[in-house]
Amino acid sequence: MPPPLFSKHRMLTTVAVAAATTTAFLKTVFSSSTDSEAEDTIKVVRAVVLFRHGDRSPIHPPDNHVLPSSRQQEEAAFWTSKLPTRADCSDWLSNHPISSPTQERIDVGSRPWGQLTQVGAYQARDLGKFLRERLIDQHGILPATLNNRTIRAHSTSIYRSQHTLQNVLIGLYGKGDRPTCTGTNNSAESQIKIHVTSNP
Repeated sequence: MPPPLFSKHRMLTTVAVAAATTTAFLKTVFSSSTDSEAEDTIKVVRAVVLFRHGDRSPIHPPDNHVLPSSRQQEEAAFWTSKLPTRADCSDWLSNHPISSPTQERIDVGSRPWGQLTQVGAYQARDLGKFLRERLIDQHGILPATLNNRTIRAHSTSIYRSQHTLQNVLIGLYGKGDRPTCTGTNNSAESQIKIHVTSNP
């Protein structure tokens, strides 16, 4: 049985949509009934989705007064076992590459501390599936097949945030929802490049 999936209490999510009329937007997007008058007076311009990273390991190793130095290696090994494999991370990177940040990532060399766990990756993919149901299946705001010209993805310069975003995008557009590629498995048309901001 897989780990618990997306929980509204674990990942904060906000969806903001630029629209002509706020009242009409709320009635159109969050109501299950259709209101032709609202649909005639509103045009959705853009959807902005903000979310926090998924489940992570502790930010820092335990202090000596919390856990003796002799046990800290055991603690590090435990958390390493909870993290995605390097092959998983490489797969996410091939699906959704990351731009070169203007500053060094602030958590370089900190593994296993402060990293997205396997549970966090499941949560993020589940969030992506939820967004697909809402933004594609229910409201048609995004295209059903990945079109990287319609989505801009941004992340801070922290690995757990980047890995979370990669998994949300994988949940939003699964393998069957991507353009058929010729040659390599992941051509530029089937990827959304993640833009890394300068400051976390």
